Amino acid sequence: AAGATGGVAAGATAGAGATQPRGAQAGFARAAPGGATTAGAAGNAQGRAHASADGGLDRSRAGDHHHKPPTTTRKPVAPAPALATLPGTPVGDNARARESEQKLPTSPWSANQASCKPKFVLPQPAPLHATHFNGVQLPDACFLGTSSNPDGQHHVLVIGDWGGLVKHPWNKTVKGTLAADHRDKKHFKQHYRPYVFDVDDFAQLKVAQAMQRRAETYEPDFVVNVGDSFYWGGINVKCGAPTYRCADITGQWKIAYEDIYGGLGIDSKQWLGVLGNHDYGGFMFTAGWDQIIGYSWLESMPSKGRWVIPAQYWTVKTQYDTFTIDWLFVDTNVFDTWLPQADQHHNICSRDHNPAGATCGVQGPVSAKDCPDWFKNLWRAQVKWMESALSASTAQWQIIVVHHPPEGMWGGKEWQRLCQTYGIDLILAGHRHRQEVHRPDSEGNQLRPTAYVVSGGGGGITSENEPDHDGADDEYGFVDLTLTAAEIMIEGISHGSEVRSTTCITRRQRGGMLTPLMGTSLCEGRPEGPRPETLVTPPPPTPMPMPVQEPVITDSTGYVPSPPSQGQGQTYGQYGGEQYGGTTYVQPDTTGVAAGVQPSATGVAAGVQPGATGVATGVATDAAAGVQPGSTGVAPGVATGVTTGVVDGQQWPTYPTYPAPMPVPVPAPAPHRGILPFHLWNPLRGLIKHLRR
Repeated sequence: AAGATGGVAAGATAGAGATQPRGAQAGFARAAPGGATTAGAAGNAQGRAHASADGGLDRSRAGDHHHKPPTTTRKPVAPAPALATLPGTPVGDNARARESEQKLPTSPWSANQASCKPKFVLPQPAPLHATHFNGVQLPDACFLGTSSNPDGQHHVLVIGDWGGLVKHPWNKTVKGTLAADHRDKKHFKQHYRPYVFDVDDFAQLKVAQAMQRRAETYEPDFVVNVGDSFYWGGINVKCGAPTYRCADITGQWKIAYEDIYGGLGIDSKQWLGVLGNHDYGGFMFTAGWDQIIGYSWLESMPSKGRWVIPAQYWTVKTQYDTFTIDWLFVDTNVFDTWLPQADQHHNICSRDHNPAGATCGVQGPVSAKDCPDWFKNLWRAQVKWMESALSASTAQWQIIVVHHPPEGMWGGKEWQRLCQTYGIDLILAGHRHRQEVHRPDSEGNQLRPTAYVVSGGGGGITSENEPDHDGADDEYGFVDLTLTAAEIMIEGISHGSEVRSTTCITRRQRGGMLTPLMGTSLCEGRPEGPRPETLVTPPPPTPMPMPVQEPVITDSTGYVPSPPSQGQGQTYGQYGGEQYGGTTYVQPDTTGVAAGVQPSATGVAAGVQPGATGVATGVATDAAAGVQPGSTGVAPGVATGVTTGVVDGQQWPTYPTYPAPMPVPVPAPAPHRGILPFHLWNPLRGLIKHLRR
């Protein structure tokens, strides 16, 4: 196949001063200070290298060691999920939207001013497109005075990956939601685990009840939602309808959100959040992700006016008597997108699950082909936007909210740079379905001394490991943040209301270390709890074979996309429609070749003919994607050291390997209980308990 020439990627997208969105004709498009709109995907330069290192982004997937000659037929695939349609949704080829017009400001901007109230005020009116308020800065919210809580402090709850299935025909006795689970060994060969009855089936409800019990004592000011609000594939309506036409026609909002999260201390609290990969559709981009944004403005039932996601990325400042916090909400779903023919199980831009003519209209993506560049443009703009917001921040604390953990393949190198340069104090994430607190002094924390939290155990999907019936685990739960001028205390709380860990952090200085604490810590006398690097983690799963090579497909420019590879010390497993990074479970070897990939001759990646110096599949001689031309014999994913490729006219650093994760001890098998094998005991105990009820 014709490969990249000179390692030069596609041309840059339109910059500042580009045309305004077509929504302007309806009076909704506004110019954003320092912002611009981009028209369509990046220019298709012949032989462009789509795999690049855009802001820590690695799209190199060459090296399919199961390569077979191209065929003219494709294996049959399951039909795409049926989605309901709202009025105004684009249909067919959507002749009005040949190119997406993204509004991508690179610095925060204010839509309208409001007096400082103890609540978050949305910009008005409701937008035509979900991307209209991208980059917006909401008016400050003021939580002044001493809190009425017993400790006199202000609290915020954090939850993610929480919205279970509202339709479960296999179990009609349950009214409400059931967790999307991994009981099917056929579809979840790598992530299968036994089902724990009375915990897994009611996980979302158990976490919600634990949150409500906590809120009765320590009332939060608001809730932070780190994404994946609806499983399996977001709101089951098609994207592209006007955002102001949001309606709960599927019942998911009422059943999975409004009816579950309530009670004293929770009822009126606003939920501030971001979108997760499942909110876009998991392995497609056409679910109602824009309606998740539009629900923020819904004034009719079932909405209680608590939902606050005004855009894909946005910011707000909260004021307290003696300190302020800048909250930045960022979309990281670019890390779950590849070229359409790659990884059909976990790729938002997949060809098989986005049907022909799939489009979200003028807001984009307009097609599966447009999808990868659409998300890359979004990420590039957000990096510049974060740099602008953080450099201008005068708040005592800076907290970033994302969906993917800020590590490894999910932009780990970019997050390290941002944390070091701007002194980010705390990052809140989800995506991994368990509860973790990575302390400033944890050896496994690559962002240290910046702390980060993974709160992906909200119960919408089964957890990584088997939970305990009484909640003595870190699988399902949420996080309680106690906010003060000197410290933030992070408490991990399980589905059984058990405080599993307590961590206190102080402010991180820009380019430096933590601010010394003067006086007594909030954590004084409290149990610290387990550290993430000592938590019980299953051994690496047996890697699945790579799929058969798809036929070579070219576009009108003659561009031939590169086939997928195992990447740099990473694996990709089936995970219910999402990509799951292997940094936690895969120990990279010294050559940067992931487990399950057969190392070949020195300097030649799997899938590259040994002896064919510097020639990889789909890549021209000495011009591997993202690798400095002239680095003979180095194929994508096998480079040693840090190289630089030319991408969109800029020099972008590429990092061939990530530091190996801390070794994780594997516990000895539990003893048999009588004649029953230990791995059957928990499910049977749960079933007996269920039958007794």
